[in-house]
Order: sequence, then structure tokens, then C-alpha cells
Amino acid sequence: MERSINKATIYHSLVLSLIIIQLLSLIVPVNLTLLNAVLAIGVSILGIQSLSRSFQVATLIFFIAGL
Repeated sequence: MERSINKATIYHSLVLSLIIIQLLSLIVPVNLTLLNAVLAIGVSILGIQSLSRSFQVATLIFFIAGL
């Protein structure tokens, strides 16, 4: 039986990884900002698709304004 990895599984794994990194940064004095940013980009890309159209537009406006 062949197992395929879907986007929802990847999205949940990335969110869980972000949580673990945030908790780990409280304990370990290592700069994990780059790893945190890479995972956040992945969460943003995969998570924006699950939003309604109006929230997608608002999110993109905030992303552009933040840049």
C-alpha cells in the first residue's frame, strides 16, 4: 500500500515544528530565527489556501505592507 503525503499533513507538521521551536528557544540559548522564518513561510504558503477569499486578500495586504 502506497502512502502519499498531502498538504494538510505537511501544514500540521510545520505548525507543530514552529511550536516546538518556540518552546525550545525558551530553554536553549541558540538563535533559531532563520529556522523559525523558513517554517513560518511554509505555514503561510500552505495555510493561506484554507482561508476565505476576503481573508486571503487581507493577509496579502498585510504581507505586502509588512515588507
